[in-house]
Amino acid sequence: MKTARIDPPTPVAGDPFAAPGPGRCKTLAVCLAAAVLILTAPLAAVGADSHQRFILFNAEYNSSLKQVSKTTVFLEKRLFKLDTQTGETWVLIDVLQDGRDIRYWQKITETPQK
Repeated sequence: MKTARIDPPTPVAGDPFAAPGPGRCKTLAVCLAAAVLILTAPLAAVGADSHQRFILFNAEYNSSLKQVSKTTVFLEKRLFKLDTQTGETWVLIDVLQDGRDIRYWQKITETPQK
């Protein structure tokens, strides 16, 4: 019985399914977070009271950490806040600094902040 060898396809420039390059990991994480928010927000808004200004909801998303030798992907769970009047969205950041737990809302923008 003969077996055929199948080579993987060669990536084409601009291919959205190609493996992310060095500069695309942060953009990919932002796009994934935006997709989660877009899919989750209408579901949360349906059950919301018309007098509520903000909707709080939990969401899961993948983020990546680019290292010299490899990229590590994490599944993160965060609390998000959606302004029903403006459509702006924030994520709750929780940081441990100098032995203190610091929490603040960071606005989600279309371009990652440096």
